[in-house]
Amino acid sequence: MSTNIAALSSEKIRTALAGIPQQPAVEKADQVQDAADQPIPFVLTAAAEQLPGKVTFFVRGVPVTVDEPEWCTGHSNLNVSNLSDIVHFGASVQVPVPQHNGTAMPGMEVYLMQWPFTEPGGNSKPFMAVVDDETGEHAALDSVAGLAHADRIRAYADEVERKARQLAAYEAAEGAR
Repeated sequence: MSTNIAALSSEKIRTALAGIPQQPAVEKADQVQDAADQPIPFVLTAAAEQLPGKVTFFVRGVPVTVDEPEWCTGHSNLNVSNLSDIVHFGASVQVPVPQHNGTAMPGMEVYLMQWPFTEPGGNSKPFMAVVDDETGEHAALDSVAGLAHADRIRAYADEVERKARQLAAYEAAEGAR
């Protein structure tokens, strides 16, 4: 026996299928437009900035996303004229120099740095920048030279400590008189 489906009303179907749980009249999937018809919300720069280990520079206004080293904490400028102007900076470590009036002036500063797209012969690999004044000029040390520099700083710190202890002994002797 065949049933003419077109002749069935929704009421007759519901009565015949009373034991089966009802579904909504309009499927949720039918309510949502096809994903291809929906606008895609995006902003290229914001999306690139959210990628781990990536940073977007603007080279003459054109967005260029490049790898960012783990140690990088900032950039001098995200708007550059040439790829060779792109530079990564690491966290700075500074040794201030005490002054006679109780203030301190900047002394030596050390940080990691890299120009990944520099011209041949430049510092395209990361290096340790050592700055000893406000000119912005720096020595570019590799890891071996950086460790040797750290040894010189330790030797200097030892000498500073010896002189401070020598002064403390003199002050103690003067106070005892």
